[in-house]
Amino acid sequence: MAETSAIEWLAGGSTWNPFAAFTDPTDPTDEPKRGWFCIHVDDGCTNCYAAKMNEFRGTGYDYIKQNLDKHRFEIIRRPDSQSDINWPIRVSRPRRIFPCSMTDLFAEWHPEQWIDELFATMLLADWHTFIITTKQETRMVEYLMHPEREARIMNQVAFKLQTMPASIRNRPWRFLSQTDAYLPMRNVLVGVSISNQKSADRRRDYLRTIANDGWATWVSFEPALSPINWDGWDFLYWLVSGGESGVFGRPSHPDCHRGARDFAKAHDIKYFFKQWGKYYPVGRLYNRKAATPGMKLLDEDEGAFQVTINGQVLKADASGEFRSKVSRYSKSLLSIPAGTCEMLTVRQKQDPERKGNQKVPAILDGRCWHEFPKLNLHG
Repeated sequence: MAETSAIEWLAGGSTWNPFAAFTDPTDPTDEPKRGWFCIHVDDGCTNCYAAKMNEFRGTGYDYIKQNLDKHRFEIIRRPDSQSDINWPIRVSRPRRIFPCSMTDLFAEWHPEQWIDELFATMLLADWHTFIITTKQETRMVEYLMHPEREARIMNQVAFKLQTMPASIRNRPWRFLSQTDAYLPMRNVLVGVSISNQKSADRRRDYLRTIANDGWATWVSFEPALSPINWDGWDFLYWLVSGGESGVFGRPSHPDCHRGARDFAKAHDIKYFFKQWGKYYPVGRLYNRKAATPGMKLLDEDEGAFQVTINGQVLKADASGEFRSKVSRYSKSLLSIPAGTCEMLTVRQKQDPERKGNQKVPAILDGRCWHEFPKLNLHG
């Protein structure tokens, strides 16, 4: 992993993956393959970038439940590696850090003791801002709300301070008293990932429980596959939305992001628009004429939405759904809201202004939305 991540909302920060998966080779002379593991749990996981990366740079297995038993898991303890469990403590420049970007921190196969140690590292490295996201909302709440959680994390802190090199151990740590309260942690954002109304409804109340306990919370609405009713999400510190990139990326209608932005602005929540993804609006964003060859804009009265893929027009019915031949799964549906005159098109030959893999600017209604919450660091 590169020390500086390309993830837009990290703003030059880093990913950190101290929980690794290994394969057990059938031939004892072979080296085990090291990678990561997770399990697809909802529609947002279909085209997971981490799963694809693991297939060609990791263990070689897809993120499906059947492959769980093909892995063993370890916590990384290599001082020369960015994956080391203590790496953030050795990094002096404050930055945003995304723990477990290649898996889910609260996955069932990660022992609580590992998670305790990861939280102990985040507690000691309090000059960084750590940004956690999960789709395991039940375990997130069970873990953070456990009455003995703080004591267990502080035990890990004490152990770390005893075993670290003197150059680190002798720093003027503020964490010396077992009687002080350190949870919730002021330098940590805890969030959930959602992609449609179903996943939003399933995770909202769990995240609100954490917020009511004092944790700073956020939502990663990516990939944004359908508009969300944001009622009841006013407890958030931060709301991030984005489309889906990659070969099999699905369209994300602009109204998905407008709804998120408008709700955030109405409730004093910081909003970050990450990207359009593989598809982007042509009519309104670039002010193109509807007569562009191979493209048509549908009238709003038609109650339908049109997507152009490699010159082939896929037209949705009034429900806003149509089948996509470009998906890995032939039965997959692309869900697009009906009743719009905007169109999405793939970033290829259809757009002469975009060359190769040149990224479309993350501009929503004429401006860039890159807002970050301010946490009470060192408070």
